[in-house]
Amino acid sequence: MQTAVGETTYPVMALIKWQRVYDSMLATPLQVRHLVTANLMFVAFRLATTCAVFMLVLAPFGVFESWWGPILAYLAQILVGMAFASLVYAITARMSSEAGFGVIYRLGVFPLFLFSGAFFPISNLGAAGAWVARLTPLWHGVNLSRMFSLDQVDWSLAAVNALVLVALTVLGWRWSVARLTKRLVS
Repeated sequence: MQTAVGETTYPVMALIKWQRVYDSMLATPLQVRHLVTANLMFVAFRLATTCAVFMLVLAPFGVFESWWGPILAYLAQILVGMAFASLVYAITARMSSEAGFGVIYRLGVFPLFLFSGAFFPISNLGAAGAWVARLTPLWHGVNLSRMFSLDQVDWSLAAVNALVLVALTVLGWRWSVARLTKRLVS
């Protein structure tokens, strides 16, 4: 999540507003959907490399209970990163200044990170808090990654988690294309 947000806030604002690279790209046959897709593919590469390093660091500590669990956990981590990347990209495309990025980090990233179930069970948040935590994309990613890593997979819940993350990624991509089109073409 942090890598995805970092790659879709200031760098995207630079391409739109400060360096105006997107304007020059749109002077070619490229369309806005190409720009968004290419940028998000770069973010996917960054997520893949970052998550691979974390998984390699974890491997010697015996965290993984199966040979296939780390592979699926790795894919789940990339998927949750892409969900955040596409959604934050859309938010960035709409913003007129970078002043809102502090709000994204303070009221979005940090609380989601703390209350996603990564550090303690969400049941410690109480019934209402746990219910709210289950609505967040990061909880779905943490839950998937934990299930796969510990080989305690509830396949129906894993399918719901994956479906939510895929849906958010697609929604974020469509929203990003629409917002960037409105900003740069309209």
